[in-house]
Amino acid sequence: LGLELTTALAALAVGSYICIAYGMLVADQPGPTVGDTTAFDFCDRITATWLTDIAKVVTVLGSTPAVLLASAIAAGWLASRRHWMELAVLLVGVLAILVGTNVIKDVVDRPRPEGGLIDAHGSSYPSGHASHAVIYAWIALVISVRARAGVSRGTALVVAGVALAAVVGLTRVYLRVHYMSDVSGGWAYGV
Repeated sequence: LGLELTTALAALAVGSYICIAYGMLVADQPGPTVGDTTAFDFCDRITATWLTDIAKVVTVLGSTPAVLLASAIAAGWLASRRHWMELAVLLVGVLAILVGTNVIKDVVDRPRPEGGLIDAHGSSYPSGHASHAVIYAWIALVISVRARAGVSRGTALVVAGVALAAVVGLTRVYLRVHYMSDVSGGWAYGV
């Protein structure tokens, strides 16, 4: 429990720091940061119709319905195996991510970038899709540990969960509905 608690507290501290720091920065200066401009410039260079089509599909995995479905499946699996502590953490975590992201959006109230490739409304910071998608990495980690997947399969599962969270966040920048700083803040809050 000591290592698990220490790791969780470290993740909480780092994630909170990043989310709050970016939130304070973009609340005072809501325009794009240097990193945001660089990310958009890169996206402009790689834009292709087929990539846009893929991004539109992948970004849906960070939506509230998709995350709730994945969380419900994970909750059912955890309950069937009587992993009550992990089930409680999952339920509290999903609630905190869904509610907290919207609270931060209301407080910071950063306008979205112009020229989005899909429709998006509400405030920009933090990216809800990015914060929601972090749950995939958590689910992958818990399943790999509790199912005793072994080192290679467990590692592959966790890497897939982290990669999915990363790709969902990056699609939001590619589709120009969030700045990179919004996505970074969303990931940090999700953690």
